Amino acid sequence: MLQGLVVCGRRGCRMRVHYSVSSPGYVCMSRKKRYGEPACQSLSLEHVDRAVSEAVLAVVRPAEIEALLALSEELERERAQIERQWQLRLERARYDAERARRQYDLCEPENRLVARELETRWNDQLHTLAELADEYRREQSRGLSPLTEEEKALLRSLVGDVPTLWQAAETTVEDRKRLVRCLIREIVLTRDEGAKGAGGITAIRIGWKSGASTELRVRRPTTSDHARTPASVLERLRTLAPRLTDARIAEVLNTEGFTTRMGLPWTAARVQHIRGNHRIPTGCPTMPQAGHPRGDGLIPVRLAAAILGVAPTALDHWRKWGFLYGAQRGAGSPVWVRLTAEDIARLDGTLAAQGYGQWRLREAQRVLGLTKEELWEKAGQHELIAYRARVADHWEWRLSPAQDNRRSAAPAATE
Repeated sequence: MLQGLVVCGRRGCRMRVHYSVSSPGYVCMSRKKRYGEPACQSLSLEHVDRAVSEAVLAVVRPAEIEALLALSEELERERAQIERQWQLRLERARYDAERARRQYDLCEPENRLVARELETRWNDQLHTLAELADEYRREQSRGLSPLTEEEKALLRSLVGDVPTLWQAAETTVEDRKRLVRCLIREIVLTRDEGAKGAGGITAIRIGWKSGASTELRVRRPTTSDHARTPASVLERLRTLAPRLTDARIAEVLNTEGFTTRMGLPWTAARVQHIRGNHRIPTGCPTMPQAGHPRGDGLIPVRLAAAILGVAPTALDHWRKWGFLYGAQRGAGSPVWVRLTAEDIARLDGTLAAQGYGQWRLREAQRVLGLTKEELWEKAGQHELIAYRARVADHWEWRLSPAQDNRRSAAPAATE
């Protein structure tokens, strides 16, 4: 983008763009070509172009405001001039109509032919005035009225959206080059004495066509930077890790268009690997932590079983039936379940004792016309809510539609 503008700060000769698959850059080759000397300096293209682009946009932004104000003022002046012209035309038409009326009034009644002619002229002038007034009203509706706040906001978006236009996919490199060449006379680059590929600081002096100059010092990337996870991905991981599992984080990153540094889609294993390398703790660990819920509110199945006073294997069946939400990363992995205060009241008999739960299981199958598997599926989709009821010396399940929060007619019997 800056080809032809970049000058070597050490020897004052032009730097050329050297294209390579891995890292295109700006290279000073003049002394090497002329005298066989080593290349003076080489700099990666990306960090220079990015710094200059930001400087160009920073310079353009104040001009955006001035351009907006100038455009608004110019439009207002133009509107006032057009309005003045219309008022003069209407004033002339009114004068001609009034003059025709006075001529008609001064005519003697005996001069019928003259009076008829003057009356025709008067009518013509009135017709012309009416047509002109109608045209004026149409012009007002089309653009003569002052700018509204919405119209001013539109102008600001059109004039002040240079950064978006600069980054837009439709904006070509040639378009950016034209803008840069309109503003910049030359760019002088000087790298520090750091070893090649080790990174460092690049000094950039931008000479503007106005005669002013801007001094920048930017970080020069190392050769291994391309293999590092982008800072935006790490920041997203830090945001998601306290409340989502690694598998769910991988889904979110893929949905948002993020890839690994090698361009691969994210998986739970890759998320876990990056978290470990950058010491990003998770709020949803794969292994249970006794007595502590995960970031998403799930707790170990053994803790849930102890709270409800049942065997852990019972919760496996409840999860299978859709009566309790649970998560397991894979076969043999720990099981986590969600046990809110409402879930506890559903499963320890409290709500059933208050009359919640409309049908027994077989009754629900018959009333709804469902098989046992279909019943479980609807429970898992939260279309049916299951309540555990204590009846005499045993427990039973009672079901109600999710949208029906009414209690059953007779409370379940309790001990």
